[in-house]
Amino acid sequence: MDPNTRLNYSQPQYIETDQNGILGPVLVFTVQTGNLRINEKALKFLKGCLSSQEIPELPSIVKTTPKDIQLDILQWIYTICKETNWPVFQHGTIDLKPNSILSGMYTLPTQKNARFLPFNFTVFLLNCLKESEEKTNLTKLSENLKSYQTRFKQAGLKGSNQRWVHLELHRRGKTIKHITSGILQINSGKDTRFIRGTMTDQVKRLFTEIQTDKVATARLLRIHGLPTVTHERVYTLDQAIKTARRLGYPLVLKPYNGAQDRHVYVNIRNQKELIKIYRENNFPSEDGLLEVFIEGPIYRILMIQNCIIYCSLKQHEYIEGDNKKTISQLIQEHCDVSYKTKYKLKAKFDYDQIIEKNQIKQMLLAKNMTLSTVLTKGQTVRITRIPGMSSGSIVHYIKASDLPDIFVQRLTYISQLFGGAPIGIDAIGENMEDAKFNEVNFGPQLSYKTGSYFRNFLDAEFP
Repeated sequence: MDPNTRLNYSQPQYIETDQNGILGPVLVFTVQTGNLRINEKALKFLKGCLSSQEIPELPSIVKTTPKDIQLDILQWIYTICKETNWPVFQHGTIDLKPNSILSGMYTLPTQKNARFLPFNFTVFLLNCLKESEEKTNLTKLSENLKSYQTRFKQAGLKGSNQRWVHLELHRRGKTIKHITSGILQINSGKDTRFIRGTMTDQVKRLFTEIQTDKVATARLLRIHGLPTVTHERVYTLDQAIKTARRLGYPLVLKPYNGAQDRHVYVNIRNQKELIKIYRENNFPSEDGLLEVFIEGPIYRILMIQNCIIYCSLKQHEYIEGDNKKTISQLIQEHCDVSYKTKYKLKAKFDYDQIIEKNQIKQMLLAKNMTLSTVLTKGQTVRITRIPGMSSGSIVHYIKASDLPDIFVQRLTYISQLFGGAPIGIDAIGENMEDAKFNEVNFGPQLSYKTGSYFRNFLDAEFP
């Protein structure tokens, strides 16, 4: 082997304490190369796949010149960690040997789970860069890169809450230790606290069991005189038909143990539509929940210690057929409409500028439709992928001071009922005064686009 292409490295050392200004666990190892020539073909390919202009959320002591290949490597490692939801917020560091391109001591951020993966990925990158251009197979390189991305993703944190709460805790200078499965210990001794995402150690086990049962949650709220959505569990299609007759149409059908919007069907108007959903959409019949359909937006509220951290309004948007217009024409009309109310705002959109039309087409194909399909009178289709909306919804954030007093009183009561722990509360209705409560969830999901909510959450939990 040509000594100039030889790559030697030490066994990585896993260290849980901060090193070189990097917060959290790190890997430390040394790399020794000859005076190799960088493979420009592989370098160009890797830059195209992994390069990012994002600046790491937290600074670190980067011992390289910004234009050097070493910084590219550190940026690639940071990029793959962030994209796969690792609790990595800094570049690593490389303490280079004099007159060397890649030789030196590497200190890379990592996590307890899959701790040696960043080291293995670094070795993969270095081997790509030292290989001769003649031997470089970009197809194989691409396959190996995708394999690493999959491995990083499998080891990443579940849900964005965990990563961003973790980041805010670092910014506050909290002492953090990783326990298991995203659980963090904060501080020590009598000040010890535990947290995973937005779920904290204040959550009692019995409350956790209640909030995972939609029927039990509704029953508990009704016992305390709070308005709730009417629903019943169903286990078969025949039972669903009988329950639907008793509850009355229109209805909502969704999985009892479902997550978010998967297999949720709204505004079912008759028995024929209900049967069609079961038979044509592979609905998990043994796990159903039938719910009386309520017109109006969904209100999502985060409560901590009886305080409202934020309230959002989510309004699903639909187009409705008239036996004349195509789906494309109805979407065009929808885009041309604008309105503003106390809580909702919809701006006009240029239909020709929508870049996600392929997403719309795929959604329609799943329903055996195209943009040229003429909807029958009363037939509706939920809008998806329209700019400014989330899955066909208008989302608006409301100040706590703008909420009606009766709504605030009910929210406060629910917060007290669940011990002041961080909870997400869902309600639905045209007016907040008459809104019916639908779900209560521990560890509610937050959007980092509204990063102030994470700060408010931590202010309330760790003052």
